[in-house]
Amino acid sequence: KLHQKKYQIIVDFRNIITHKYFGIDEDIVWSIIQNDLPNFEKTILDIIRKIEPNLREELVNSFIKDNKHLDFITKQLKEIKK
Repeated sequence: KLHQKKYQIIVDFRNIITHKYFGIDEDIVWSIIQNDLPNFEKTILDIIRKIEPNLREELVNSFIKDNKHLDFITKQLKEIKK
């Protein structure tokens, strides 16, 4: 339940970033990037690594296809497949 609440906060923040272009406090965004993003990335990578290998490869390939124009994303995703 605690994880669910944390993820809802992330989803809510994403919605604010996406839809309130001029109402965003850059200090808050920068603080999240500096303080929270590294732990979030580790958590997501841990979850991905626990997925059964064939399914993980299928998911990663799908993400790569959907984000092929974003080199930095596809590079990281290819590393996850290894």
